[in-house]
Parts: sequence; structure tokens; C-alpha cells
Amino acid sequence: MAFAKLSAENRIKESLTRLDCTASFIATLAGIPANRLSEAFRGVKELSNKDAELIEEILKRIDMLVLAFEPVPISLVNPTKIKALLNDIEDRRLAEAYCVRFGRSWFCSREAGQVKSSFSMLMSTSMDHLTAEKIAAALNKMLPDAEAEVVRNPFASADSIVDSFDDVWNETR
Repeated sequence: MAFAKLSAENRIKESLTRLDCTASFIATLAGIPANRLSEAFRGVKELSNKDAELIEEILKRIDMLVLAFEPVPISLVNPTKIKALLNDIEDRRLAEAYCVRFGRSWFCSREAGQVKSSFSMLMSTSMDHLTAEKIAAALNKMLPDAEAEVVRNPFASADSIVDSFDDVWNETR
């Protein structure tokens, strides 16, 4: 049985390849038997919608984790440790926080006419959505090739979120 190019099985396989992790790793995280996932990849039996949605949600969370620590690589070989890390992150999520990415950099501040940035989401400034949108727009206006975008930051704590454009975009300092 062949699956459609955009099937859940194919999307999952593409994510596993991109993240360089195994089917047994993701099956363990999802709490499903590894042979079940193997059957799906070989076209023997489709994944249930419930299993496919669960696996895709886990892969989305892993993508966020990898993105946040970029350029430091995350080892995706020990599912017990990764599951504990993902659960810790979920437990600590106290507020919606966002960062602004432009190119391969993360916005930190603007001081004395210079944009300060970091190569890691963890070192960037976390802000509310409206402030992040204003920062992205200002960066795109100032740097036409910036392609600044707002990205959700699942690692920020509520007390570190900036909620004022002027606090991070200083015209005179």
C-alpha cells in the first residue's frame, strides 16, 4: 500500500530525516510500539489519526527545542532525557513569549543606532506578541533584506518578557 506524498507517514519520515533521529526514538517518546511505526513507514498499515497527530506534535516540540539551542546541536538519542526535558519546558510555560529572528540572528536590542543580536534564541530578548510584531516591522524597515519574523519562545519565563517597544528599541541611547 503506497501512501500519498503528503500523508502523515511521509511528513513524519521527512521530519525524522531533518532532525536526524530514529523511528524507535520517536515511537518511545510517543509511547507507541516501534514496530507499529515501522509498519506504517513500510506501507503495511497506516498510522491512526491519533498516533499521527501525537507524533507530529512531539516532532513540532523537538523542532522548537532544536531551533532554540541553535547552533548548539541537540542529541536526539536518549528518549527518556528528551521526554523529561520537553515535559520540564511544558511545565514551566507560564506565559506566551516571542522572539524576533532575522536571517540566522535573534534580536536582542537596538542601542546607539546599532542592532544587537545573538545567534541563539536563548540569548535573545523575549517579548509579548505586539512588541515582537513592532520590532520585526522596524527591522524590516531598517534592514530591507532582514526578513524579520516573530517566533514563539517556549523557554521564556513570565518575569523576563518585555512588553514595551521603547524598552528594547532605543533611538537615543
